[in-house]
Amino acid sequence: MTRKIALDLFIVSFLSLFFEMLLIRYIPSQVRIIGYYTNFVLIASFLGLGAGCLLARYKIRVLNFFPIFFLVLLLVVLLFKDVRVIGPTTDLIFLNYDRQKWIINLYYVIPLFYVLITLSFVPFGQEIGTLMREMTSLSAYSINISGSILGIATFSLLSLFSSPPTLWLALSLPFLLWLYRTRGVWRAVNITILILAMVVVFFSTENALWSPYHKITLKELKYGQYPWEQEPSTHVLDVWDGDKSMPENVGFNIFVNGSYYQTPVALSDEVVQKYPALKYLRKQYDIPYRFGPREDVLILGGGSGNDAAAAMRNGARRIDVVDIEPLIVRIGREKHPDRPYADPRVTVHINDARSYLRNTKKQYDLIVYALLDSQTVLSTMASARLDSYVYTVESLADAKKHLKKNGIAVLLMSNHHRWNAERMYLMLREAFTMSPYFWDTIGFYGYSMVVGEGLERYLPQQPVIEVRKDTRVTTDDWPFFYLQNNFIPQEYLITLLLVVLVSTLVVFLCNLKTKIGIDMHFFYLGCAFMLLETKSITSLALLFSSTWIINSIVVFSILVMILLANLYVSRAKEVKVEYYYALLGTAITLNFLIPLKMLHFENVFLKVILSGTLIASPLFFAGIIFADSFKKVSSPDYSLGSNILGGVVGGVLEYQSLVTGFNYLFLLAFLFYLLSYLVVKNDTRVLGIGSRTMTLTP
Repeated sequence: MTRKIALDLFIVSFLSLFFEMLLIRYIPSQVRIIGYYTNFVLIASFLGLGAGCLLARYKIRVLNFFPIFFLVLLLVVLLFKDVRVIGPTTDLIFLNYDRQKWIINLYYVIPLFYVLITLSFVPFGQEIGTLMREMTSLSAYSINISGSILGIATFSLLSLFSSPPTLWLALSLPFLLWLYRTRGVWRAVNITILILAMVVVFFSTENALWSPYHKITLKELKYGQYPWEQEPSTHVLDVWDGDKSMPENVGFNIFVNGSYYQTPVALSDEVVQKYPALKYLRKQYDIPYRFGPREDVLILGGGSGNDAAAAMRNGARRIDVVDIEPLIVRIGREKHPDRPYADPRVTVHINDARSYLRNTKKQYDLIVYALLDSQTVLSTMASARLDSYVYTVESLADAKKHLKKNGIAVLLMSNHHRWNAERMYLMLREAFTMSPYFWDTIGFYGYSMVVGEGLERYLPQQPVIEVRKDTRVTTDDWPFFYLQNNFIPQEYLITLLLVVLVSTLVVFLCNLKTKIGIDMHFFYLGCAFMLLETKSITSLALLFSSTWIINSIVVFSILVMILLANLYVSRAKEVKVEYYYALLGTAITLNFLIPLKMLHFENVFLKVILSGTLIASPLFFAGIIFADSFKKVSSPDYSLGSNILGGVVGGVLEYQSLVTGFNYLFLLAFLFYLLSYLVVKNDTRVLGIGSRTMTLTP
């Protein structure tokens, strides 16, 4: 019986992490607005797991209802696939080209998805809590973490091979059937519903390609004429309004997550002469080559190859292209009309731009920032975008180091806000210690800036831009390039409030059934650990790379570290928890005080050892404190549920980084660990929400 319980716990832990990753990838690919709130999917899954653990002693087993909860969620996702979601401002949601007929307010959408995702994870949480009650606390938790590790590893492997969501669900089906093996009539019903869910996913994603970052679709390129224009023009809106299709050997459009992204297109003299509408695009890609020299060119964010083709067209001899998206590059290699990536002059690097700048030793005549717009956040735990760390003062200073004498950097920016241009102007001036030139606009939705020692040879008189006094530059600690100032935008503030209200209501309803309260010690530990984990992921992304595989390895490593902490506590004769609180406080303080730039060693081994030790030490000490506390509890279901609910609060508080920067998350984590220590010292473990509370073993 014990082995079966352990196996069941391992499988349900695997499924909970696997479905968490699945929804984090799938929902934003169908409903674009969720892409700017991906950590809300994470928070909702945490809420569901925590609430489920609190319901472990509830007689009704809700695992039977998981397939119907999941199917309803998928159907709502399908319903919102062609709905445009709008907010009151454009602080976060800019460049929204969607023209769907149906429009709905953001403040209805986020709570709806938050509730549906929460419901989908309550069954897993209840099953985890129920099974944990049948085992010793620490052994059960180790099995729970092991299953989660397998969930991360499995989904990362599926991402590596660009597998579609239908395969994700197909892989999970045998594990779900194992859990339903003794459920009688429920087994047949649930199999039917899960197969129907796979059908829904298949037809909602057919003809799509899946990268580790995006759902990608290819569409024909059209062009037309607007009433206010003298001649046809091609830009992003023409994919809807155009009335003529161009041949595939001229160009096509790439969409990510349902929105326009790129147009691989032939822009030779012959093609542009035949299709005058392409003059606009030709002008955009030729901007960097109005200046010289141009023998060695670095293109950051080269995408499907238009920028590389422009460099070749303008006489570049050696071209390095950096892009983080492997599937976009593959599409460009196979389908771009000019086949720029087949040319021996071009070398492609699949990496994030910041990491490449940090590690290469090459020098360039020209560095081109080619409309770096990821439309994807860095991690499910952080609100920074993938491209945010490219647009910081420190990153631009790195670029300057790789310019030859008289070299030039050209930034093509896809943002129409004046304040954004002013910010970039200040950042370039600080990084290059000279004023950049606001050279040209890119159609109606962007601008370009040029900077470098060689600029005076081409633009001897550079106008000075008037910049507002409150303009703030972005740094590695505050990398929110698309946020006007250090505040929490209205879109986030109100949705966060709605999330808190929904979460409070869910916990209250759970306690109406159980009347047992929340273990505040584990609640505070959950808050603090989520904040530490978020900061660790952003720090390691900055030190090594922002690619999906690095983020997966980091999360995987954190779970392994927790498992090692459990192993240490299980074998230690005695753990002086006060000492580990002191070590934890010291480690957090050192991480807060030591700037990350001090850890950028040229020796990779030295960087891994020193940075890994510094960043991992608070997580390890926190793991020991948790394991020692969890070892002593008499009700692991409630303690784990309280801990997971604390993670919900930690996920919400992560948005404080929009105001203070990421480094101050250490101070918040320190505060919550201090509160957890005070709770243990004063033996006030439980916050009663129902009519009675339960005393837990200290």
